Amino acid sequence: IMNKQIVEELYKNRLLVTNEEVVKFENSLNEIAQVIEEDDILDLCNVFDDNTKDDEMMFGVIHLIEILQATTLKKVRMLKLP
Repeated sequence: IMNKQIVEELYKNRLLVTNEEVVKFENSLNEIAQVIEEDDILDLCNVFDDNTKDDEMMFGVIHLIEILQATTLKKVRMLKLP
């Protein structure tokens, strides 16, 4: 539930028009990075918006998903080790 609230905050501020939206988006991105789970990926993808005023911040979301994917792969490989 907490992750959903953080993603909702990202979604509300995704256009990054004002400095306040940028700060809230960045804070939420840092917050979700600490607790992200695989189940959050679909919700995170909904944050992407072509009309955003700051493409670099959107790359932060992509990077977060990439980190989660790498972490998940490491866990799977460890489970497969004899």
